[in-house]
Amino acid sequence: MRGVPPVLFANHPRKESQDTFASTATLLELADQVPGLRTPEFNKAVKELTYMPWVDKVGRAFHEERMNGTPAVFIDGRKIRVNSGEGIASVTPAEFTRQIAGTG
Repeated sequence: MRGVPPVLFANHPRKESQDTFASTATLLELADQVPGLRTPEFNKAVKELTYMPWVDKVGRAFHEERMNGTPAVFIDGRKIRVNSGEGIASVTPAEFTRQIAGTG
Protein backbone atom coordinates (compact mmCIF):
# COMPACT_ATOMS: atom_id res chain seq x y z
CA MET A 1 0.00 0.00 0.00
CA ARG A 2 2.70 2.40 -0.95
CA GLY A 3 0.45 5.29 -1.96
CA VAL A 4 -2.06 5.26 0.89
CA PRO A 5 -0.34 7.54 3.45
CA PRO A 6 0.72 10.18 0.88
CA VAL A 7 -2.83 10.32 -0.52
CA LEU A 8 -4.36 10.63 2.96
CA PHE A 9 -1.83 13.22 4.12
CA ALA A 10 -2.22 15.24 0.92
CA ASN A 11 -5.99 15.33 1.44
CA HIS A 12 -6.04 15.82 5.20
CA PRO A 13 -8.50 18.55 6.24
CA ARG A 14 -6.97 21.81 7.42
CA LYS A 15 -9.03 21.70 10.63
CA GLU A 16 -8.96 18.61 12.84
CA SER A 17 -12.67 19.12 13.52
CA GLN A 18 -13.49 18.48 9.85
CA ASP A 19 -13.60 14.68 9.57
CA THR A 20 -13.77 14.34 5.82
CA PHE A 21 -12.48 10.77 6.10
CA ALA A 22 -15.75 9.79 7.79
CA SER A 23 -17.40 9.83 4.38
CA THR A 24 -17.26 6.48 2.60
CA ALA A 25 -17.58 8.31 -0.72
CA THR A 26 -14.48 10.37 0.10
CA LEU A 27 -12.50 7.28 1.12
CA LEU A 28 -13.43 5.50 -2.10
CA GLU A 29 -12.54 8.55 -4.20
CA LEU A 30 -9.15 8.78 -2.50
CA ALA A 31 -8.62 5.05 -2.91
CA ASP A 32 -8.96 5.53 -6.66
CA GLN A 33 -5.66 7.45 -6.51
CA VAL A 34 -3.79 4.41 -5.19
CA PRO A 35 -3.12 1.81 -7.87
CA GLY A 36 -4.48 -1.61 -6.94
CA LEU A 37 -6.27 -0.53 -3.76
CA ARG A 38 -9.84 -0.60 -5.09
CA THR A 39 -10.68 -4.29 -4.91
CA PRO A 40 -14.12 -5.78 -4.25
CA GLU A 41 -12.94 -6.67 -0.73
CA PHE A 42 -11.73 -3.12 -0.06
CA ASN A 43 -14.95 -1.60 -1.39
CA LYS A 44 -17.03 -3.92 0.78
CA ALA A 45 -15.01 -3.16 3.93
CA VAL A 46 -15.37 0.59 3.38
CA LYS A 47 -19.07 0.49 2.53
CA GLU A 48 -19.97 -1.90 5.39
CA LEU A 49 -17.75 -0.06 7.91
CA THR A 50 -15.97 -3.31 8.72
CA TYR A 51 -13.22 -1.60 10.72
CA MET A 52 -15.39 0.98 12.51
CA PRO A 53 -15.28 -0.91 15.85
CA TRP A 54 -11.47 -0.70 15.75
CA VAL A 55 -11.62 3.02 14.86
CA ASP A 56 -13.97 3.66 17.79
CA LYS A 57 -11.72 1.71 20.17
CA VAL A 58 -8.61 3.63 19.11
CA GLY A 59 -10.47 6.95 19.35
CA ARG A 60 -11.67 6.19 22.89
CA ALA A 61 -8.17 5.16 23.97
CA PHE A 62 -6.76 8.36 22.45
CA HIS A 63 -9.13 10.50 24.52
CA GLU A 64 -8.84 8.40 27.70
CA GLU A 65 -5.06 8.89 27.61
CA ARG A 66 -5.65 12.65 27.15
CA MET A 67 -3.59 12.70 24.00
CA ASN A 68 -3.78 15.91 22.09
CA GLY A 69 -2.00 14.85 18.94
CA THR A 70 0.29 12.43 17.24
CA PRO A 71 2.84 11.08 17.28
CA ALA A 72 2.58 9.93 20.87
CA VAL A 73 5.31 7.97 22.62
CA PHE A 74 4.98 6.12 25.93
CA ILE A 75 7.77 4.21 27.64
CA ASP A 76 6.84 2.10 30.66
CA GLY A 77 3.62 4.11 30.96
CA ARG A 78 5.43 7.48 30.92
CA LYS A 79 4.48 9.89 28.19
CA ILE A 80 7.51 11.14 26.29
CA ARG A 81 7.09 14.59 24.78
CA VAL A 82 8.12 14.49 21.14
CA ASN A 83 6.79 17.84 19.93
CA SER A 84 8.75 20.95 20.85
CA GLY A 85 5.61 23.08 21.10
CA GLU A 86 6.88 25.26 18.26
CA GLY A 87 4.76 24.32 15.28
CA ILE A 88 5.54 20.85 13.98
CA ALA A 89 9.16 20.87 15.20
CA SER A 90 10.25 17.85 17.23
CA VAL A 91 12.21 17.96 20.46
CA THR A 92 15.94 17.72 20.00
CA PRO A 93 17.57 14.28 20.04
CA ALA A 94 19.29 15.25 23.32
CA GLU A 95 15.95 16.18 24.93
CA PHE A 96 14.36 12.97 23.68
CA THR A 97 17.27 10.95 25.16
CA ARG A 98 16.96 12.81 28.50
CA GLN A 99 13.27 12.01 28.67
CA ILE A 100 13.83 8.34 27.93
CA ALA A 101 16.51 8.21 30.62
CA GLY A 102 14.05 9.81 33.04
CA THR A 103 16.00 13.00 33.54
CA GLY A 104 13.99 15.27 31.23
